[in-house]
Amino acid sequence: MPEFSPSVAQESHRSIRVARPFERTSRMKAKDLMSGALAIVRASSDVRTALDILRTLDIRYVPVVDDDGSLVGVLSDQDLRALRIPYFIGNEYVGDLRTALQARVWRLLNGTVPFVGTDTDALEVIDTMVRHRIGAVPVTDAEGVLVGIVSYVDVLRALSAAIESTE
Repeated sequence: MPEFSPSVAQESHRSIRVARPFERTSRMKAKDLMSGALAIVRASSDVRTALDILRTLDIRYVPVVDDDGSLVGVLSDQDLRALRIPYFIGNEYVGDLRTALQARVWRLLNGTVPFVGTDTDALEVIDTMVRHRIGAVPVTDAEGVLVGIVSYVDVLRALSAAIESTE
């Protein structure tokens, strides 16, 4: 992946200029940032199941795996908030809430999902999240097995701890 260069970052329609170059001093890795406990939902599960996982665990992102356990996407609370009744999921008309909650999770996924490895540098994790405009990125081990997820909250917690340790 390309080296992270925050001198000019794109956000929506405006540029943000960083006052001074960011020096890479931390060797924090994705495994240091990621949430330990990992909830998943199967792509073949219904939307109600995904909603229950997000609500019960009070999380905003859940990795989606296929029946073999391979990562196929990430579902967010924002994806579920986008459901409006009546609504179309793909080409299928969803006329009521019951039908929407019975739809399969895979119908809500959008294309490929970026991911990082456990030893990916923290700055590269952040760059991946910013570049893809996502709030969380799945973490896989050397064999490609899903082992965690790094959310923007995890990044902010690490930043807060780093700032506190320098004061």
